[in-house]
Amino acid sequence: MYLNTTKKKLNLALIVGRSRIYGVDNEGGVYHKHPASDPELHIALKEEVSLDEFVIESMGILKEIEIL
Repeated sequence: MYLNTTKKKLNLALIVGRSRIYGVDNEGGVYHKHPASDPELHIALKEEVSLDEFVIESMGILKEIEIL
């Protein structure tokens, strides 16, 4: 998790083995998702994702790849 309070920007990433496998961040004022199916892809979001939503989604991904 990275929070830039000056820019009011929250970036979230799920890292496994030094690689981002899922993430949500803000670029140019637009939030987008890096889906687990293709972490390099940018999918625009209509609104910011809460930390709770991100953690729940991340736990689901970790269960799918049998880390949890």
